[in-house]
Amino acid sequence: MNPPPRLACQQCKSRKIKCDKGAPCSACRNSGLSCHAVQRARLPRGKTAKGSASNRDLAARVARIEILLEQQSKQTAIQGTTSDQAPVTGNLRNDGLVGVTSEKIADFVAPDFWSALSSEVHGLREALEDDAEDEANTHDVELTAKAAGDTCSTNAILFPQWSKSYANPYDDPPPDVRETLLHLYHYRVDSVYKMTHWPTVLSVIRASHTQPQDVSPPFSARMLEFAIYFMSLCTITDIEAKEMGLGVRSDMLQHYRSAVEELLVRSNLLQSPDVFTLQTFVVYLVGLRTCCSGAYTWTLVAVAVRAATLLRLGEEDPKDFSPFDLQLRQRLFFAIGILDTHSALDRGTIPILPSTSFRAPPLNINDDDMHPTDKAIQPSLQYPTDMSHTAMIYEAMICQRRLYEISDGVQNGWEQWTKKVELLNEFKTSILSERTNIHSYDSPLEMLRRMSAQKIIVSMQLLARRPPYRQPHNIVPPWDDFDIMKSATEVLEQHLQPIPVELQPWAWKNWVQWHALAVLLAELMVRPQEPSSDRSYIIAKQSFRHYARLVADSESGLLWKPIAKLMRRVQRLRQTPDTAGNKNLAIGTETVFTVPIVTEQTCSSTSNNDLFDLSNWGMNEDDLNVPFLGLEDHVRPQYNDNEDGNEIPWLAWDNFVRDINFSPP
Repeated sequence: MNPPPRLACQQCKSRKIKCDKGAPCSACRNSGLSCHAVQRARLPRGKTAKGSASNRDLAARVARIEILLEQQSKQTAIQGTTSDQAPVTGNLRNDGLVGVTSEKIADFVAPDFWSALSSEVHGLREALEDDAEDEANTHDVELTAKAAGDTCSTNAILFPQWSKSYANPYDDPPPDVRETLLHLYHYRVDSVYKMTHWPTVLSVIRASHTQPQDVSPPFSARMLEFAIYFMSLCTITDIEAKEMGLGVRSDMLQHYRSAVEELLVRSNLLQSPDVFTLQTFVVYLVGLRTCCSGAYTWTLVAVAVRAATLLRLGEEDPKDFSPFDLQLRQRLFFAIGILDTHSALDRGTIPILPSTSFRAPPLNINDDDMHPTDKAIQPSLQYPTDMSHTAMIYEAMICQRRLYEISDGVQNGWEQWTKKVELLNEFKTSILSERTNIHSYDSPLEMLRRMSAQKIIVSMQLLARRPPYRQPHNIVPPWDDFDIMKSATEVLEQHLQPIPVELQPWAWKNWVQWHALAVLLAELMVRPQEPSSDRSYIIAKQSFRHYARLVADSESGLLWKPIAKLMRRVQRLRQTPDTAGNKNLAIGTETVFTVPIVTEQTCSSTSNNDLFDLSNWGMNEDDLNVPFLGLEDHVRPQYNDNEDGNEIPWLAWDNFVRDINFSPP
């Protein structure tokens, strides 16, 4: 037999506020009041309930009784003041209860009679109001259920996999597994991408597991918890998962991805998001980009940007928020900016948010230096801080946006070249500036920051000269002496080197370097026989093998097909008669995090396995017979920089970008 439903508590009813019917309800809990729950059968409604005419008659009777009692009270008061008896000490109370204690009346009617009679009248009216409240509550429940259904059906469009989730994706992991996953997130993710305040998140998650079994944890805490578990699993390999006693990594990934997606489906992400829901969504998207290829993350970033706009992230007035809440909002907004930048680069597109959206970056401080009750937050006195690596990514994110904005809408790109060079120099100086506390430089995190800084600087130089989106004109002036082919080769070579053991926890951060590979191949198109091209060609082939199955949309070919075509054209330029008939080289299957360096002897241009099989992307040799906008006519065995300027290399890159934008899948 089902227990009777829980109704609005007595405190909420007396205060005339909405009650969520919890035990205790949130209104009483927030106000520090003792919640007195009401649990009984609802009053009859519909055909079995009293008619509306009967209710109106009963209400009229109660009203007349109240009037009579009020008149009697006034009459008693007048009699008490005009006689020699003691004055009346009672009156009509503010709560509608009548209490008359005239000594004269007390000789005939006991004072308790008036209190009892008034209480009965008050009870009759309360019964009438309960009936109306039950009907209103039922209506609210119906509306809430309908809204929840609409929300689920709308959010399900974003997460097509959630309906395929396991039978019970809400199962909590064992305590030892939970602590392992939380530690992984703190050490591998939170140390390089600050999206939350970790001490607060950790306390909320642990508190939710110490509550009584009959008390459900907060919905927002459960969402963020599963997103953190999913992200943690994205940072480890299958072997690491077994060594840590976590089980089969692929099964756990599917389990926690399904769980967080189902919770997001049931949230108000699209209609009325809050900061906690958006935090969950951003952590989920970072994990999705880490462990899943494809444009899924790139598409969903737009939802995160819209939700941030709705919450007015980045536009806060400090007077409206506590210092702690302000830092949380800024961290979340800049995390969305980083995700927007990375996903846009994955697809060769322009970020959604402009650089002007990021007005005040979060403070570069330790988590221990900020607390929810702080009236003011002071800068940390030691370096590096918990935010050091993330602060560097903030600078790179804004620099990349400004590089695009400087060229946007300019008829002659050379006019703004000086501004670009100054911006790049300022960025380089900023992230390489000397810091205090030199002894901390031996830590693995500081090693990672220094290595990442060097890679980012070179990558930013390439982005400034070879942007992954079309430009109306050549934006690089002829006097620029930056060696693009050499720098692109260095970027790829650095990312192919085995990762030091102490930096393995952050190996998951090695993104696909498709841009550097495409830049290098475009340079090899016009400089195929230079002395330095042999080494560059070796690195290009090795990188192609490694990234072919990791790049976004490699199977559909929307992004990788133009790179494969460019690779094949370079091979044809370097092809010798002995290698003309070999086209059966399969794509390698190196591991995700490390790639062995191929020697020059094993990867020479005269190898019998020099040609790649392009059928994986629906291509054949006929596709390569289409003229590359006449570029082959300009290619010379020895590229003369003085004769051709920099127009031919730029033309090669512009043709590749055109192929990205307009090539069919």
